[in-house]
Amino acid sequence: ALAALGRARADFASINDTSNEGMVALTEGRARGGLGEHAAALDAFARAERAFRAERNERYLAMLYPERAEVYERMGRPAEALADYRRYVALREKLADARTDQRTLMMRQQFEAQQRELENRQLRRERSLREERIRALERARRW
Repeated sequence: ALAALGRARADFASINDTSNEGMVALTEGRARGGLGEHAAALDAFARAERAFRAERNERYLAMLYPERAEVYERMGRPAEALADYRRYVALREKLADARTDQRTLMMRQQFEAQQRELENRQLRRERSLREERIRALERARRW
């Protein structure tokens, strides 16, 4: 995994792309944590957190916290692990609330669009009936 990350970093650097820096650092932290290189993992996680905060990417922060908490647990640092788990839970709830709000907004917009379509159909029907009445009156006048 670390070799693949090295190649990915080189590829990104060759095109001056820094947009994936946080995710690369997160992946490095996971790999180093799995290898038992806890200090290096925490350093990678810190870089990932800085990138995600700069981007205001809460979804990626929610991916980071449990990973880092696991490393803290392995290091025998339960207070920091608990703090990260709490951050994760709070952020997950916030993201779930945001998804619910988005879903509600989308459903409201769909409902309003359907209402407008029904109203438009009703107006077209009324206009058609009015035009038919006018034609009937014109035919009656000719008689």
